[in-house]
Amino acid sequence: MTPSNFLKKLEEKKLLSFVESAGLLSAAEKAGVTLSKVEDLKLLSTAERLGLLSLVESAASTDGATISSLAIPFFILACASLLAIPDTNAALTVAQDALAALFLGLSATLLLGGRAINALNE
Repeated sequence: MTPSNFLKKLEEKKLLSFVESAGLLSAAEKAGVTLSKVEDLKLLSTAERLGLLSLVESAASTDGATISSLAIPFFILACASLLAIPDTNAALTVAQDALAALFLGLSATLLLGGRAINALNE
């Protein structure tokens, strides 16, 4: 999907209207995420430098099911970290839980990202 087609899909799905009506920007501001904070932290230029924008563009042109299927290995890794790392002391328990949370977060992000891309491509 070319960038212009992607933007047209966003417009057709009325994504900006949804963001506005759902109050997502107000919720982000209440959580401490403001445009000036994004600017101060140089998040946009960092995303540009790391190539995240091209990653998003290539992900938008990929089938959503492919992206969602990438969630499976991370879910398995989350389960494996809970089973394989013993919880015999506090440090290992923290490591076990941190790894499981990281892998579950990645899995959820891929799963929901794939669904979002499928919804945009409909």
